[in-house]
Amino acid sequence: MKNTNLFLVLLFVYSGIVAQQVHTSYLWHMQQPNYWPEKSKENPNRYQTVLESHNLKTSGDSWNIYDDGISHPLNNLEEIFGKYDRVKAYQYGPKNSVQTLLGLPNGGAQVNYSGCLIENVNSLGNAGVWGYSQGWENNFIEAKNWKTSGGQPRMDLTGFTFHHALAPLISERALRMELKTHKLIMTETFGGEYSKGFWPAECSFSERIIKVLVEEGFQWSVVANSHLSRTLNDYPLDYGTSGVNIDPPNAADKVATNGQNWWKGQIDGRGGTFAAPYCYQAHKAQYIDPETGQTYKMDVVPMADLLSYQNGFSSMETGEIDANIAPFSNASQPSIVLLAHDGDNAWGGGDSYYQESVPGFANEAASKGYDPTTIQQFLNSYPVPEGDIVKVEDGSWVNAANDWGHPQFINWLWPLYDTTDYMFNPDGWTEDARNWAVITAAENYVLTAEDNSGGIDIAKVIDPSFGASNAEKAWHFFLPSLTSGYMYYGKAIDMEVKQTLAGNIAIEHAKAEIGDAPEQDNTPPSVFIPQRFPYNPGGKGFGPIYAYQEVQNTSDFHVWTFAHDVNGLASVELKYRTDNDGINPISDNVNDVYSSGDGVSSWSSVSMVQKQFPKGNVTQDPEIDLFIEPTAIADLCYAEIKGLSNVLVDYYVEAVDTKGNVFKTPIQHVYVGEFNSSDQVTLTVTPDSGNFDDIIQVELEASTTATNDGITIYYTTDGSEPDQSSEEYINSFDIGNSDSEPITLKAIAFDEDGNSSEVITRNYTFGDLPSYDVHFKNTSNWSQVYVYAFDKNNNATLPGWNWPGKLMNQEQDSPWYITTISESVEVGLVFTNGSGEQSDDQFRNVDGWYVYSENIWYNQCPSDCPGVLGLPELLVTPQGGSYEGSVSVNLSSTNQGMIYYTIDGSEPSDSSSLYQNTLTFTGDTVLKVIAYNSTGESSIISEDYNVNEAQSFTVYYRNVSSWDEVYVYLFDKNTNQPLPGWNWPGQSMNREQTSQWYSFLIEENADIGIVFNNNNNGGQSDDLMREIDGWYDSSTNQWYDQCPTACPGDVSDDELTIHFNNNNTNWNPVTLYYWETTPTSLTTSWPGVQMTDIDGDGWYEYTLSGVACAKVIFSTNGEQQTEDLQICGEGWYDAGWVSNPLNKESETATTIISSIYPNPFKDEINFNISGEDRSLSVTIRDVKGGLYYSDVISSKNGVISIPLNVAKGIYFVKFSGKTVNKVVKIIK
Repeated sequence: MKNTNLFLVLLFVYSGIVAQQVHTSYLWHMQQPNYWPEKSKENPNRYQTVLESHNLKTSGDSWNIYDDGISHPLNNLEEIFGKYDRVKAYQYGPKNSVQTLLGLPNGGAQVNYSGCLIENVNSLGNAGVWGYSQGWENNFIEAKNWKTSGGQPRMDLTGFTFHHALAPLISERALRMELKTHKLIMTETFGGEYSKGFWPAECSFSERIIKVLVEEGFQWSVVANSHLSRTLNDYPLDYGTSGVNIDPPNAADKVATNGQNWWKGQIDGRGGTFAAPYCYQAHKAQYIDPETGQTYKMDVVPMADLLSYQNGFSSMETGEIDANIAPFSNASQPSIVLLAHDGDNAWGGGDSYYQESVPGFANEAASKGYDPTTIQQFLNSYPVPEGDIVKVEDGSWVNAANDWGHPQFINWLWPLYDTTDYMFNPDGWTEDARNWAVITAAENYVLTAEDNSGGIDIAKVIDPSFGASNAEKAWHFFLPSLTSGYMYYGKAIDMEVKQTLAGNIAIEHAKAEIGDAPEQDNTPPSVFIPQRFPYNPGGKGFGPIYAYQEVQNTSDFHVWTFAHDVNGLASVELKYRTDNDGINPISDNVNDVYSSGDGVSSWSSVSMVQKQFPKGNVTQDPEIDLFIEPTAIADLCYAEIKGLSNVLVDYYVEAVDTKGNVFKTPIQHVYVGEFNSSDQVTLTVTPDSGNFDDIIQVELEASTTATNDGITIYYTTDGSEPDQSSEEYINSFDIGNSDSEPITLKAIAFDEDGNSSEVITRNYTFGDLPSYDVHFKNTSNWSQVYVYAFDKNNNATLPGWNWPGKLMNQEQDSPWYITTISESVEVGLVFTNGSGEQSDDQFRNVDGWYVYSENIWYNQCPSDCPGVLGLPELLVTPQGGSYEGSVSVNLSSTNQGMIYYTIDGSEPSDSSSLYQNTLTFTGDTVLKVIAYNSTGESSIISEDYNVNEAQSFTVYYRNVSSWDEVYVYLFDKNTNQPLPGWNWPGQSMNREQTSQWYSFLIEENADIGIVFNNNNNGGQSDDLMREIDGWYDSSTNQWYDQCPTACPGDVSDDELTIHFNNNNTNWNPVTLYYWETTPTSLTTSWPGVQMTDIDGDGWYEYTLSGVACAKVIFSTNGEQQTEDLQICGEGWYDAGWVSNPLNKESETATTIISSIYPNPFKDEINFNISGEDRSLSVTIRDVKGGLYYSDVISSKNGVISIPLNVAKGIYFVKFSGKTVNKVVKIIK
């Protein structure tokens, strides 16, 4: 019989192998920067964290007012950190999400948490504000201790740069300090072993950072898989969002490997072309120390660039993996699909993502036989072969708009170039370049201070509060300047001065250590990683730098950088050499070390031009306010490499300071394409074009920027294109006479290197010019038509032709207007109505008919001619058919037809409605149209329009953030484009009575996406969907079919009594200013209402009816005042909120309420009561006044329990009865 058991076993084993060929994982990146890296007012030895920055800004403290007269930062910090999704993501959302994966053997995720975010969340958690609480880190510790089947953490808290620094653009020493500080704060916060893996900010990677990563203990780093695909030999060069949307890859980064199995796609302009399995396999990458020749290797794990972006913005299934990745994977080196993106922004930071999308995708993947896992578990199970060493191109993920993963990180470093010829421009200036110049200078002060100190304690760099040296303080204040987010957001608000603020304070502390120019100086100059322009010399340019046009670059290129030394620079030189075979193989290091060997030329040196880079806003860009000037700024240094063709070039920069200290940058590589010189040949021809009475003498003169090159000029006089076979110019010559026909002279010049000038054309006419008629068809129904004539050759106004020119004459009863041109020079023409509308510049020297709407000249009248009026011909657009919501119809006629129409199905005539403007139909309509002119009538056109009624529903938004304006923006969720008439930020919503709710009636036919925002002032909801009436509560991030709380028209029985102790301040009067009251919205004008001392005990009181929570300021009629305060429930203020000091309830209260337990609570609160009141009115609100519970409850055996399933945060419980009125704070 058949051995079916063996067959089944083999089938099971084979299926198991296939099932493990694709693995999936997540990486969630969490970051909020230091928003204002100023000295702390409370502790000047360290910088501010978020809560202090917020308090200083909102209090109006004069200490925080800068030279622009404004308190900074301009960011709305409470809105940024208080967003519900972020409150969860930074404290417990990722843990809850990983918990949904515990049923999978290896299910888990990587979480990347910056050091500055830890500091910010600690500041909020310690104060218990904005939904944050102490102990938040315990959630991550718990998840970190969950293990995969192989004993690895299910939540791997990866390594990172402390301040979200862009690792490839900062120095080796700065990167090392960022890593050391991050490691220390992570281990102090979360405990346990530090991760072996590194996530580079923005997934910005360069092989240059491998040495430092390896030395700091990392074994693997994430890279964007687009920078693997672009190195492959058969990478498809298709321009556009799904292919090459930036500069094409440079051949210096190419490898011999073919990708073979390619697929491509794009979402929101982010896309690319990828090869499977290569771009989904872990590999090894290496860096060669150019000084020692030592090799440093580590694993590189590709994130799925395109799929990651999709995963961060919408739910996804495994379809792309099934079709494009799984079929090409293999068991020995399987594929991993790493979905890496922000864990706190957009859709990828919300409940729908963490609690639905993550487990949904992971479980679907498992059902397909894929293995949801973690990176470390994957690498342990499938170690990368030692010989699998690949090339990784520099660059970031595709997310940043108009960077798209460019290998020069242009979103953070826009190059210095001329947009007219795409050449390097040493006089160029961008805010990004200025910031790097500021950072480079500040860094040299910091490094010199460290080198002159007795050493650095990493703990004191993180927190220099007590006993830190000036060198440690210099590092502490310098590091925030490396925050890439400052440059990511460009010119927004005060982002462009934050680096300068941090750098200046760092220099202040460094100078306290070393002085202005230390005699003892063993620190070499600081040199920014050299840049080149163009990126592809001799090759093609494309993308945002080139306005998305394909441009052929010159083969000459500039290398530019910034350099600075506290004792000055003695020299800065560009070193370069050429490779003999044009290949830099991974198998040898001859191109990667400073010493020269076989296969490369010796080094050539070019002295770099040094230029002081401007500190100020030299372009006078009104969007930038550089109100803080840097203490120091680095020099711009640049040099050109010319005359190379089809060759691989190695280059680096060497800088020497006045003390003899030397710094060499890493060696970089570029392949220079076909020779295409940047030298320019300039040709001039005199005289200019024009009309002449008799013979003229022509002179040609040319020059070139090429060194010591001769020039030859060639010309023609018959209008043909000149080349090197044309007449050679020797000396000036005469042409023409009074009887000559027009002569067209064309000339071109060549230098000895083959560079050519533009072809210069001159048109010469002789004798008197004949007059001619120009006709203009007034297709725009201008009330008056003018023609302006000017000297075409000199662009000068002609006598009698001042703007707007001469009034043209209408030709009979036609749309045509005529003027006779009679001038002695060739003229240019502009037709205009004299009121702002005009044609382009035109040229005509014979009779002609110009149709304005077509921008075309005709030799004969083309239509509606004077005296030859044909029957009118009608055009109806659009034609009849089915339309959604409404349809707008335009009617037009030729031959001056007057148009009449009906919409009731009757036959039209000249007594029907006269057409004047666009017709809009919102229901089914039969349109019939006819046109009449003096010749007769047109045929009748009949069109049937079936209009489907637009869907109509009302959306409501709860404005818990107290936005000044509430807007709603609608977009087509299928195309992600705004609906017609709905450009960002959309339309204003209507407030519902005095409540927090705002409404808008939507009448659109489309798959609608919705974003609520505050009129583009920094606040907005996630992308939302709704098709029926709905109430969106931003405090819970949920839709409701009915108003959930604090509804319009609700009458609150709340009363908020506020007390102020005036016994110490002795203010007269005592005034109370209040705002953002909830649930009833009350307002007053500054300085507010006068409080009264009812009992004569020095305690002043005021009661707000219908109010549970409010923001308040106490003052003496606005002269002296407290800071901004917030209160929920009755409160007593005595230089701070205090418990009831007067025990005012004790005289009448006969009900005793115990402390609420447990506190903090989970899903239920309990308390005991005794006394007269056995039923109580209980309300529970959050810190913003949001109502979560309201009921009259009865005691049972003296115990009351209330279920309370709410998000983590701070809440206030208010008890009201016959003998008790009490507010208690509780925490979840």
